[in-house]
Amino acid sequence: MSLSVASKEDAANLRCSHPASLFTCLKERIAKYQVLSPKCYDVIAKRRQEQALHLDFDPILATTCASERADFCGSVHIQGAAVVDCLADGAAVVDCLADARRHPDFGADCRQGLTERMANAVSDIRLLSSLRNDCSDDIHSLCDAIEPGKGRLLACLQKKRGHISSPECRRQIIRLLGFVVEDYRIDFDLMQSCKADTQKFCHGADTGGGAMHACLRKSRDHLSPACREAEDQVELLEHEDVRLNPKIMRECPLAISTFCSDVQHGGTGVLMCLREAMNQPHFPPPCKAVLLKHIEHSRLKYSLNPRLKDACDSDILALCPEAVDADELQSKTKLYCLSDHASALSDMCRAEVAAVLRVHLYKYGVGLPLTSPCDDDVRQWCKVDHTTAPHLEAGSVQACLIRHLGDLQGSCWTLLSMFDDGQYQKAVHLEEDHWNETQIQEVTKHMVAQVQYKILDQMRTNLTQLMSQHISALNGPHFDTLVQITRALGVMMVMIMGCLAWLFTRSRRRSHHTVIMKDGRA
Repeated sequence: MSLSVASKEDAANLRCSHPASLFTCLKERIAKYQVLSPKCYDVIAKRRQEQALHLDFDPILATTCASERADFCGSVHIQGAAVVDCLADGAAVVDCLADARRHPDFGADCRQGLTERMANAVSDIRLLSSLRNDCSDDIHSLCDAIEPGKGRLLACLQKKRGHISSPECRRQIIRLLGFVVEDYRIDFDLMQSCKADTQKFCHGADTGGGAMHACLRKSRDHLSPACREAEDQVELLEHEDVRLNPKIMRECPLAISTFCSDVQHGGTGVLMCLREAMNQPHFPPPCKAVLLKHIEHSRLKYSLNPRLKDACDSDILALCPEAVDADELQSKTKLYCLSDHASALSDMCRAEVAAVLRVHLYKYGVGLPLTSPCDDDVRQWCKVDHTTAPHLEAGSVQACLIRHLGDLQGSCWTLLSMFDDGQYQKAVHLEEDHWNETQIQEVTKHMVAQVQYKILDQMRTNLTQLMSQHISALNGPHFDTLVQITRALGVMMVMIMGCLAWLFTRSRRRSHHTVIMKDGRA
């Protein structure tokens, strides 16, 4: 049955009278939850599935994307849904590895048309034929109990993406998520959860380009719990894979090709490579600015550091089982747990902490959980506090701490020593095996004796010099009086220093101390 015959009554009631736009008009009415007759709805559903199978069944999109199809897929001899996949993501077939819709020469109208197509399809997995075919086994194994419809199957695959076994399905999910981070409407669950919040806090904001996501995050503390949780999941995606971060993909293609060309795409590899390379002299400034903003979001939330999370989850469970992802009280967080127990971490966790710590020190902030053991030293030696920290040149605090390594407190030095595995192992070995209570008392006694001797010797030298300078100017009773006063002062100073040395030795014996070795010095 033709669409015009099946929808005659509905078309009249819904004012979809123009034959050329009949299908589009009826689809829009369905999107607005207007009721159609079962006969009309069945024909429209069949037509939408046909569109998913072949680009030519969608004449509007086919016309809009004609030049892009020739430019980016002209040498790819494929048909149907695979062509649409190539237009939707440059990594689909043969050597469309680059994300075609983000290419500078890719038309804005075609890009928008693809986004609209995805937004209309996410509620029903049957309208994403290539994804449904490539993910059929994973859907059966991971989401078999999920009822299809209203984006439930796609939400299941998204949440269980780490367990997807098929490379083809992973590729399809990455493609879908690439649209999700750009346009909130592609995530059916998020769109439904945040419908009221977008109207309240982001009315009039653009839906694409990540603009709606940015707007919702600005009002995060005021969002409904369901919307906040859904938006947090999208933010997590942006930290998992560089291909899922539209801002970095827009500003950093040159940096990726220059500094990270040998790093395999997928996972956090490219993101970590960019972080480590951003201090290089010729690193593109726009990319560096985006990366610093990206890092700023992850400094307070453990979950936004995927590699760190994978390496340290078991350590945190053993050391701080009550720690939380993020909290106003930083001492309760998982990042603080890692810094507070730096010497007890496993090798794998410590290596990842060192990598993240290096980035956090580069863009230092007072009160951050991972670098908090160094806050006192930064204030003392680098003269940095909450007021000055935001205005510092990146890397200045890190350089300052390196200049004052010999002066740092034990907790800060232990944290920084994670950069040097040999130094770290030496410190742990000395602290655990060599520094018992008897040795600590002996070292303390020796240090007190050295200090006392040096102070008394310096006092005698200073007094002798002063007397020699002024003796020629004094005579008679004035000289005798000065000698008596000087002797009295000397005796008093010796007595005071002796008392202080005795008290210092006594206090050291009564308390437990840990001596940290710094470059061979106690």
